[in-house]
Amino acid sequence: MNTRKILILILLVLTSWGEVHAGPSTSLSRTVIALYDGKEDPDIRNAKVHRFTEMPLNHLGLKLKFVDINKILPPVQDLEDIRGVITWFETDRMPNPLKFLSWANQLMDNGIQWVVLGNLGVNANLEGKPTPLPMINRYLARLGLQTQGSWKQITYDVKLTHKNATMVEFERPYK
Repeated sequence: MNTRKILILILLVLTSWGEVHAGPSTSLSRTVIALYDGKEDPDIRNAKVHRFTEMPLNHLGLKLKFVDINKILPPVQDLEDIRGVITWFETDRMPNPLKFLSWANQLMDNGIQWVVLGNLGVNANLEGKPTPLPMINRYLARLGLQTQGSWKQITYDVKLTHKNATMVEFERPYK
């Protein structure tokens, strides 16, 4: 997915939600939490979540509050003025994915919108201990997604076993 499509997706999610749920006299929060991994990008200016999302969101009147997942996540009760959360992780590991998933689900329970770009970041902790698949799928289900836990990093040896003609082969037939 190219950068332009990503930005359009972010803008649709974060800007349309308030219009649907807020009445004419309701003030809308303008703050979006931008989660990043400070070990991957010690300088926030190099993080993708800053480089590719902050300017378009600022243009729409939204402001980003950057939170490093390697530090303590802000308490849910302190985040009443949050419009949404956006993540853009480079890897599928983080210090404490179980704690992160619990925090994320609490925010979503409070109606906070969530946008995930890049990797989920929750497949394992930094020592490589895998996160239980049901925990990941509970999080993904809130986003309308599901995983089976069988990710293929290199796809040159993947064989097509089924194709839905309404979803594939628009540009060329598959062999």
